[in-house]
Amino acid sequence: MALDTLEKALAEVGYGRWQIPVVVITVMVHMLAPVHLIGSTLLNAQPPFRCRAVSQVVNFTTSTTNFVLRPVENFVPNSTELEDFYNNECRAATSSSSTSSSSTYSTSSSTSSSTSSSSTYSTSSSTSSSTSPIPEWKSTGLASCPEILQDESTFSSTVSMEWQLVCERSWLRPFFQMAYSVGSMVGSTGGGHVSDRYGRKRAIQIACGFNLAAIVGMAFLPWYSGVLAARVLSGCSIGCMILPVFSLALETTPSRHRTLAGMLLGTSFSVAVVLFAGVGFFVRTWRCLLLAGSVPLLAVLPLAFLVPESPRWLSQQGRGHEAAVILGHAASRNRVQLSPALTSALRDLQEESQVKEKPQRSQATDMTWGERARAKIHQVTMYLRFPSLRRIIVATTGIWYLQGILYLGIILNANNFTSNDPYIYVAMSGAMDLMAILLATPLNMRMGRRFIVGGAMLVAGVLLLVDLAVPEEFWWIRWILVMTSLLLIAAAFQVNFMYVPELYPTVIRSRGFALASLAGSFGFLTAPFITDVLAQKTWWAVGATFGSAGILGSLLVPLLPETNNMPLPDTVEDVERRGKGIVAAKKGEASQEEQGREAEEMPAIGPAEEA
Repeated sequence: MALDTLEKALAEVGYGRWQIPVVVITVMVHMLAPVHLIGSTLLNAQPPFRCRAVSQVVNFTTSTTNFVLRPVENFVPNSTELEDFYNNECRAATSSSSTSSSSTYSTSSSTSSSTSSSSTYSTSSSTSSSTSPIPEWKSTGLASCPEILQDESTFSSTVSMEWQLVCERSWLRPFFQMAYSVGSMVGSTGGGHVSDRYGRKRAIQIACGFNLAAIVGMAFLPWYSGVLAARVLSGCSIGCMILPVFSLALETTPSRHRTLAGMLLGTSFSVAVVLFAGVGFFVRTWRCLLLAGSVPLLAVLPLAFLVPESPRWLSQQGRGHEAAVILGHAASRNRVQLSPALTSALRDLQEESQVKEKPQRSQATDMTWGERARAKIHQVTMYLRFPSLRRIIVATTGIWYLQGILYLGIILNANNFTSNDPYIYVAMSGAMDLMAILLATPLNMRMGRRFIVGGAMLVAGVLLLVDLAVPEEFWWIRWILVMTSLLLIAAAFQVNFMYVPELYPTVIRSRGFALASLAGSFGFLTAPFITDVLAQKTWWAVGATFGSAGILGSLLVPLLPETNNMPLPDTVEDVERRGKGIVAAKKGEASQEEQGREAEEMPAIGPAEEA
């Protein structure tokens, strides 16, 4: 009753002015995400550097072969000498400065030592010396790099530059990205629970407050440990914000518009990546870049209090009267007149919910903490008892874990797709994501979710295996294979972003989405181990692993039902009926009477148990 009424109401309301605040806040949240998700590429970059002992002076050459002694800090290297001067070498930790000046750590000892001994500044400074600020040697307190001079031609300031995360401190640098990943996993899990328990709107509001605190902390805290703590908080807030806002966007969209809206809303992230690279090109200090990239939060904060709550969530929580009021307001905003039959159905839904709401809330209030804990455990095990929901849980978590490995792993391992300019690299990554979404959107509308996700992962896996057989001299063929695989995985990723919320019922939609996102985060954590550790074992291990991951992910897709142009399920019973219908269509075994009898035996999962 409620499901049919809501679907019909949304269909009659259509897509118009009522959805504008939801669309805007979804776009703004996606535009806020890049500074946190991929921001470490520019915020935490480590530029080339050179170390020296505290009292060291360096030999410099003129245009002749004569050598002169000049202090380093009085000169700026010519562009032709930058590569030789900034050798990225940590010095041997000794007490003698003379010994220190003659011994270094180097990745290629013979070449680096000769380069180091001949690295020079020109005594006739180029024109850039008059326009560029003179770099200063900075004391680090490191035994292997007492003083450091860092190349400021690309970045004026980064996290790594500010705290000199080089040499024996270099192991601290990856923690900047790891802190966000840890926070994202916590935020996804907690955000899903808050969204399903207290509503999509409330979850977004809470996440906005946390994100504001995280941005202020990272922008003004003078300690690296404090920045890392704020970074964890930013991961929590983004994870808690993206899932509810995307669920809200889908739940307020009529079925016939959901595919197009869900796909095109994802383009805002790709556009934001390109814009973030452009802003970074002009804003070279990491704290200012962080604040500039966080400007969309100024729009998200007020919108979080203006957007409507999801009518689906309200109805499922026994608050149908509020859902009916919101749908009536939606019809007024979109300038449509609801049919008399639908108006009567909404009135019945309102009256029915008012009768059910009080007993459910009183039952939840009377439960003790121990009873609530037992109810939560019982609830989890009860979800796993349903065959269709169990298949969805297993398949979605497996697919998201594998696509997380593939998406990040391909980027890390795509050696042909490199650039000396980090801003171009970030911009091209966003452009490729945008291209993938635009190509996948019409196919998704015509052929459905399963075809795109399964086909993209299968073809990407096969192409990565074929890449192993291509000789090194045919580098352009390998480039095409790897980049095509990246485009396919990016397309599958965006389709999955709208596919997973459609699979889970309203009562656990955000938590199901959070579970899949958590699996994807574990995939992101796994990918560097494959590209860095496994690659050292044998040359074909990485390609074989990624190719196998794509093929395995495609084999999990048939376990999921198609959801294109279909109504969203509100309860676990709706999911099971949909699954039984698919099984009956394939096997012709389940009769209508058997399906009805099984549906009656299913225990209802409502607001009382959610409490």
